Amino acid sequence: MFIKIMCLILFVLCMPLMFSCKSDDSDQCQVTFDYQEMGKTEVIFVEKGTSIDLPSPTFGGHQFFGWIYEGQLDDKTYSGKVVIEEDTTFLAVWMFIPGVVEPPFCCEVIIDN
Repeated sequence: MFIKIMCLILFVLCMPLMFSCKSDDSDQCQVTFDYQEMGKTEVIFVEKGTSIDLPSPTFGGHQFFGWIYEGQLDDKTYSGKVVIEEDTTFLAVWMFIPGVVEPPFCCEVIIDN
């Protein structure tokens, strides 16, 4: 009887471990959008092989050029639809437009007469 109880306790304790392991054959892919200049990231999960629309963000004083894959060696940017086959991180490509919006590091000038 003691052995049966110990086996049952061991089985119950091991259940969370068996179901918490992520399989390499998982159909779920993690897609991360790193907005870089905005200091924001967003993570979504999609089924492997799913076509998604890449966001078209706006950021005051900057022009958005598109997305690149993390680790990408060329300068091609992506927009519109892409098919996700594996965990992927996209990095936003921005260009600051001088004179449109004051940069956040500007300081207030006080003139003391």
